[in-house]
Amino acid sequence: MKTQSIMKIFCSIIVSVFAISTGLAGNVLARAPQVGDINQAVQPTPTLSPTAVPTSVQPKFSTKNVTLTDLGYSKDETVQGILASRLYEIRWPGSWDVKPGNSVTIQFSHPLNLASYSSLAVDFNSVRIGSVSLTPENADNGRLKLDIPANIINAGYNELALHFYMGIHDNYCDDIQNPGVWATIHSASAFDLSYDNATLAPELGLFPVPLLQKSNLLINQLSIVTADNPSVSELKAVAVISAKLGQLNSFYNMNLVVVPESAMSSPASVKGNKIFIGLSKNLKVLTSGAYPFVKSVGGKLDFVSLDGKTLNPDDGILWEDVSPTDPTSVRLIVTGQTDAGLEKAAQGLANDSIYVRLKGQLGVIQQIPQTLPIVPARKSMTLANLGYKDQTAGGTSKQTITYVLPLTGEWKVATEATFNLHFGHSALLYSQGSVVSLLVNDIPVGSDLLTTDNAENGNLTYKIPARLFKIGNNTLSFQTDGQLPYDPQDKYFCDKDHFYESWVTVYSDSSLTLPDGPTSLVLDLENYPAGFSGITDLSDLGFVVADSPDWTTAQAIAWIATRLGRYSPSPDFNPNVIKASDYKNDSTIVYQILIGEPGKNKAISQLNAILPLPFAEGKNTLQNPQQIAQIVSPTGSGSIGYIQAAITDKDKPRLVVTGNSAEGVLWAAKALNDQDKVDQLKGDFAILDSPVSIYSASIKDPIVAEVDATPVAGVVTPIRTITGISTTWVLWLAGGLFLLTLLMIIIFTVFTLRNKNK
Repeated sequence: MKTQSIMKIFCSIIVSVFAISTGLAGNVLARAPQVGDINQAVQPTPTLSPTAVPTSVQPKFSTKNVTLTDLGYSKDETVQGILASRLYEIRWPGSWDVKPGNSVTIQFSHPLNLASYSSLAVDFNSVRIGSVSLTPENADNGRLKLDIPANIINAGYNELALHFYMGIHDNYCDDIQNPGVWATIHSASAFDLSYDNATLAPELGLFPVPLLQKSNLLINQLSIVTADNPSVSELKAVAVISAKLGQLNSFYNMNLVVVPESAMSSPASVKGNKIFIGLSKNLKVLTSGAYPFVKSVGGKLDFVSLDGKTLNPDDGILWEDVSPTDPTSVRLIVTGQTDAGLEKAAQGLANDSIYVRLKGQLGVIQQIPQTLPIVPARKSMTLANLGYKDQTAGGTSKQTITYVLPLTGEWKVATEATFNLHFGHSALLYSQGSVVSLLVNDIPVGSDLLTTDNAENGNLTYKIPARLFKIGNNTLSFQTDGQLPYDPQDKYFCDKDHFYESWVTVYSDSSLTLPDGPTSLVLDLENYPAGFSGITDLSDLGFVVADSPDWTTAQAIAWIATRLGRYSPSPDFNPNVIKASDYKNDSTIVYQILIGEPGKNKAISQLNAILPLPFAEGKNTLQNPQQIAQIVSPTGSGSIGYIQAAITDKDKPRLVVTGNSAEGVLWAAKALNDQDKVDQLKGDFAILDSPVSIYSASIKDPIVAEVDATPVAGVVTPIRTITGISTTWVLWLAGGLFLLTLLMIIIFTVFTLRNKNK
C-alpha cells in the first residue's frame, strides 16, 4: 500500500509539471483523458487555414526557411514523461510585413511501443494549429507539416508550443517513472516564412528600430561610417554608440562593421543600415545632399532648426532618413560642429532618458544629464537592491528562481559570504518531502525542509564559500520542490496542477553579506569582459590608442565596446579615449584597454615590464620570440594578433589588444566580440594566426595583485592543526600500539611452542 501511495504522489508531480508549463504560458488545454478514456481514438484537431488563393493569381513574396538551429536551438531535445511540453520563441522582425503561405514542419522521434492514445499537439500563439497520433509509422524521424495562418503571427514575439501526451500502459500514471516514455524534437524542424519588406518610416523616438530588429530570424547588418583618420572625440562617439547597440541587441545577432568614409564613393557596396559618426567638417555625406538642418555659408556648414533658426555650435545633431541608395535600409547621422556637440549627440542617442523623447527625423541635443557620482559597491545587499521583487514558484514540481549578482572583483578569501533567506510557503505542504535548496553558480550550498514551522515567516541562513563567486555575473538560484500529501479520495489528484495549494515565495528583503574584501585579485583572460571594466557605464574605462589612429582603430573599439555594452544594464555610457602621447601608466582611469600595433601605439611599450609577451621597443616584433612557437600563418599574410592581460604594480588591470600588423589587431579585437573565441580565453595571453584560430595560455606566474582587506576573525587554517605540535600524541599512540602488538605476537609464539613440546 505504501508503494502504491508513493507512486500516486509521483504521478501527481509529473502531471503538475505539464499543467504549470502550459497553464502559465497562457495555453488552455483540455483535461488529459482519464483511465476510462484511454482507449478512445484521438480526435483530429481543426487547423486554421488562410483563405485559399488560386495558384494562377498567387502573389510572389519573399520567403525564408529557418530551422530551429538557426533560431539558436542547436541540439535535438528530448522530453520525458506522460505529459511534456516544449516552447520555442520566434521574433518576427518589424521590417517584415506578414504574408500568406507560412508553415512549420516538426521533425520528431519516439518509442515504437507507445499506447494508442499518445499524441502530439501543436500551438502557435496559443492557437491549436494541428495534432497527430504518435504511432509506430512516425516513430523514427516523423514529420508533421502545418500551416500557420498569417492572422495569428505577431510582429515581435511569437511562441510555438509542442505538447506531448504519452504512455505505454493503459493507466498512464503507471508510466510516471518509466524512462521509456519520451519524445525527441529534432533541431532540423523548420519554418517556411512568407513576407514583404515593410515601408520604412524613420523615427528617432523608436531607436534602435529600424536600425536594429529584435528578431532571431535575421542578422542585423549595421555599418558605422567614420573619417579615415578619426579624432579622439569621433572615436569616443563610436565607443559610446557601439556600447549602446551591444546592450540593445544583447540577445540577437548583429554584424557591426566600421567603414572609412572614403569607401562610400560606391555607397551601394556598403550593405545594411548605416550610422555616420563624425564632426561636421569631416562628414562628406553632409555636403552630398540636401538636408533641412544644413546651411552652407561661404563653404562652411552651419546647422539650423526646421524653422530656419541657427543652432548653437555645441549642439548635438541627430538625423535619420531612408538610405538614398537602398530603400530597404535607413541612414542615421550623428554629428556636431564641435567636439562637445558630437559628444552630446552620441551620448544623447545612448541615453535612455533622451532618445525615447526624440520625435521625427531631426534631433537637437543641447544638454545631457549630469553624470551621477559613483556609488561604492555594497558589502551587504538585498534582492531588492539588485532590482528584484518578491517571486513565487507554484505547483507540485521542481522549479527554480534565479537572481543575477554582478561582481567586479573575485573573492579569494579564507572566509564565507552569508545569505539570509526570508521566505514563506503553503502550510499544506508535505513536510517530509518538500525542500528548498540554494545554489551559487549552479553549485549547491544548502538545502532545508519546508515545514509548518517556517511556513508563515521562514528565515534560513546559508554560509557560502567565497571562492564560489567569480568576476562578472554570478547566479543565486533557489530550487523549490513543494509536495502535497496524496489524497486517495480525489480520483483526479493526478491531473491537478495544485498551483494555489503548493507554493513557495522568496521575499525581496532576503540579503547577501559579502566578505570584507578580496585578499588578492586574480586576473585572467578568462575574466573578460568583467575583469577589465568596472563601472557599468564604462566611465572608469579608457581606450588607449595611437597618436594618429585610423579607421581600423575605430573598428577595434566598436567591436570591444559592443561586447562591454552587451553585459551592462547602465542607462547610458561614458567611456574615455586616450592618445598614447597623453598616456600615463598611473592614470586615475582604473581600467585601460590598449589598442593598436605596438610600433604605432607607444603606450604599449610602457607596459613591457609586466606583459607576458613584451615587444621590442618601437617595433611590432616580440622581445623574446623564442617564448612561443614560430609558424607560417595559414592566411599567407604573416599577420598575428595578440591579446594580453596584465596588472600594474599599483594593482590596476590592463588589457592589450595588438598585433604585428593592422590585420592582426583586427583579428584580436574581433575575437573579443566572438562568443566562441571568448569561451577559449584563459591565462595571460592569446595568439591568433588567422581570423578563425585562437590559442591561449600562461607564460608568467598567476597575475595577482594584493588588495587591502579587513582581517576576518576566527579563521583557522586546518593544516596547522594537523601538522603542528598537537600531532605529538598521535605519534606516541602509534608507537604504543606497535609495541603492544609485538608483545602479543611473542607471547602467542611462546605458548604455541610449549604446546607442541608437550
